[in-house]
Parts: sequence; C-alpha cells; structure tokens
Amino acid sequence: MFYHKFPQHTPFFRNGGNPSPDEPRGPAPDWVKQAEGHGVAAERVTDAGSLAQAIAPAMATPGPTLVEAVM
Repeated sequence: MFYHKFPQHTPFFRNGGNPSPDEPRGPAPDWVKQAEGHGVAAERVTDAGSLAQAIAPAMATPGPTLVEAVM
C-alpha cells in the first residue's frame, strides 16, 4: 500500500520514473535457486570454458535446464 499511496518515495518514481544510476535496486535474483525450487536442474557458470562444459550435459538432459552465465 505504501507504494500505491506515496509513489514519489520509491526508486521507481523518483526523477520522473527513472532512478539515478547510484540508486540501490536491491540484490539480483538467484536464478539457480529459483529454478531448483521449481524442480528444474540449474547451474551457474562464470567463464566461457565452464559455459561450454555446462551446455553439453544441459542439452543431453530431458526436460528444462537452466544455465546461468554470469560474465
């Protein structure tokens, strides 16, 4: 309700709806945990070599698989 009644006090409505670059936006979602919570196999990789190694098993696994590439 606070956001509905006082939108000018939220980062989404300050500065004409465009928050400044230094405005905190909160932590990034943990997509791997989200996927695992829904029963989907998931893996996070942080470099190109790991990405190549993660894609092959993901493609071989039946059903959905999430490979999050954080580069």
